[in-house]
Amino acid sequence: MSRLSAAPGCKHRFTMGALDVTPAKLPVKRASRQLALAWLAVSLLVAPCLIAAVPAAAASGFSFPSSAFTPPAVSAPSWSVAVNGSLVAGQQATTPMATASTAKIMTAYVILATHVISLSQSVVITAQDVAQFKAGVRADDWMMPVKVGQRYTNLQLLNALLVRSYDNTATLLAAQAPGGVAGFVRLMNRTARAMGLNQAHFADPSGLSAQDQVSPQDMTLLAVKALAIPTFAQIVAQKTITLPYQPTVPNIDRLLALDPAAIGVKTGWTTAAGHTMVFAASELVSGQAVTVVGTLDRAASYAALYQDAQSLISAAFQAAGTIYPLTTRAAFVTSLAQALNLTPLDPAVATFSDLPATSPDYGYVEAAYQAGWLKGISPGLMDPSALITRAEAAKMEIMALGQTPLADTLYLNRSQFTDSTQIPAWALGYVNAAAKLGLLRGYRNGSFQPALALDQPVLKAAIAQFETVAAAIHQPSTAVTSAP
Repeated sequence: MSRLSAAPGCKHRFTMGALDVTPAKLPVKRASRQLALAWLAVSLLVAPCLIAAVPAAAASGFSFPSSAFTPPAVSAPSWSVAVNGSLVAGQQATTPMATASTAKIMTAYVILATHVISLSQSVVITAQDVAQFKAGVRADDWMMPVKVGQRYTNLQLLNALLVRSYDNTATLLAAQAPGGVAGFVRLMNRTARAMGLNQAHFADPSGLSAQDQVSPQDMTLLAVKALAIPTFAQIVAQKTITLPYQPTVPNIDRLLALDPAAIGVKTGWTTAAGHTMVFAASELVSGQAVTVVGTLDRAASYAALYQDAQSLISAAFQAAGTIYPLTTRAAFVTSLAQALNLTPLDPAVATFSDLPATSPDYGYVEAAYQAGWLKGISPGLMDPSALITRAEAAKMEIMALGQTPLADTLYLNRSQFTDSTQIPAWALGYVNAAAKLGLLRGYRNGSFQPALALDQPVLKAAIAQFETVAAAIHQPSTAVTSAP
């Protein structure tokens, strides 16, 4: 399935706001891979605490509603897919499945998130390690060849674990934890519980046991968190790897060679699990970073896995291309000014040098500035093409309505939203006032997400309520109260 090809039943032209675009393969360059990895490190944020629940939406600024995604035909009976950190679709997604080597994602996550094992420390191969390797070869495990006296750093072992999927590297790493391998496995399960992955259980660090069971949904959320760690993202994105005592070898995940947007993550196979895979890909769509992470379980073959992964990736990028664009600062000012019936102005000297007079927003921006509720980011500059965040939108709405006194009475209230500590101090009173008036509500999980940009559906709802509140304010007999 080609990138941005039309899904069955879809026309070959998509509407993006007021723009029509003909589907075409999105540009994918080597630089985009670096941008994707950098974006993952920033927007799929690792929580300040060592282990935190996966957020309902990544703070990427690109809203991706589940309703926008139309699942393609997938041969794997069980799968799950997330876009920009939010789960959007799946099949048998909450049923625990044998993991095979995808369990190594949790092994790596525990090492990198808890620092229970130092990556700079070295391991010297012993006769017992060699015996384990030989036993594994007879058992048809996938093992890294080792000899007595060879020395590896834990970082090299971690690379071998994720890129080549060697089972004995999982044991070599886990054995260094307090309590040895058994203690490490207990830590894996405690980590899963703390992350809210309730359909996950680990019996060993390699995924060889049939008792390693994780639902596709939980595995996808785990991969989202793991990719937020720069070291993990950099390792799994490698197409080839050179290890001590070995020649350069390719990543066992062939999707990296098949799809230029792919950025990892892990494949696996055992008799109990069948063919399984966790995949990730990232591209810029309409100027926005879109990252797809998914899990496929019990596919008929690796070829089927790769085909399914590419189908899901293409469907996600295609859906992203149909979503309304996000709202810029200039466009938001225009929306508010029009709602207030302000007359566009054309002063002799422009207030902001970075907004040309030919812009359709120019007159409304000047009117908003003269009305006193628009401030620039610095003298003579307003950064009109920057995306408007929810926090900025709340402040601008309240100022435009002349309700700053209401914001002043609410600026100390940090109990209304679960993420109130993330709301900047300058915006807190305005955010609370906007919520009180029903202009910008919180999300179902109780958060406000102050750093998210406004997409068109949210903007439309916000402006509709803004007009209602503005009308009430301008009618002296009507009190402005909180929205129902």
